[in-house]
Amino acid sequence: MPTKEPRPAMYAQSVTCPLCDHRFKTMKVRSRRATPQTIDSDFCPHYEAGGLNPNHYHISVCPECGFAFSQDFTDDFPPQAKEEIRKQISAKWERRDFGRIRDLKQVIESYKLAIYSAALKGEKHAIQGEICLRLAWLYREERSEEEVRFLRLALAQLEDSYRHSDFGGTPLSEMKVLYLAGELHRRLGQYPQAIAYFAKIAEHPNRSHERGILNLARQQWRATAEANRAQ
Repeated sequence: MPTKEPRPAMYAQSVTCPLCDHRFKTMKVRSRRATPQTIDSDFCPHYEAGGLNPNHYHISVCPECGFAFSQDFTDDFPPQAKEEIRKQISAKWERRDFGRIRDLKQVIESYKLAIYSAALKGEKHAIQGEICLRLAWLYREERSEEEVRFLRLALAQLEDSYRHSDFGGTPLSEMKVLYLAGELHRRLGQYPQAIAYFAKIAEHPNRSHERGILNLARQQWRATAEANRAQ
């Protein structure tokens, strides 16, 4: 019997722009073809040098209107949001195609467009925080000082998400939001704040259902306490 050809690592996915309803194709990486070699304590995956990174294709950018979004964006737009996005983004947009293989410059531009789009749309803080965090990961790949800037922005959004409990319906649970807030405080050298967030996880009513997060929080709590004593 003839052997089957392996499925290509990347494929073109058809998506519809939630702003202008334009249908277009954008590249995605098959999850089975991109296994991280290591994962940082803030969930940043590291792939083989020169290999495929699904994070580079997390954002879809409409070539017609410039609205940038992830699959986690909600379908609803608050009143006047569409008009504001068209005014601030679409009216200034020069048609570009992000639907092919992207270089790092295009990847970063797609994330910055998504951050701006999400802010104008009034997307959930949890989603805005995740996008900022993913962009910080990209800058970590490049060993760029911009990583710290976007870690700070991600932290601010995640803390707002916790305060407003807007993480429902997103990939983030309350415990994940608490953990990431603590871990980003730790990475930014803000140890007392980090410890306070990790402590909330130890007392959380869902701690027995998310033992992976609980164990990570305990581990990072100990590391943070040691770093705080050493100051």
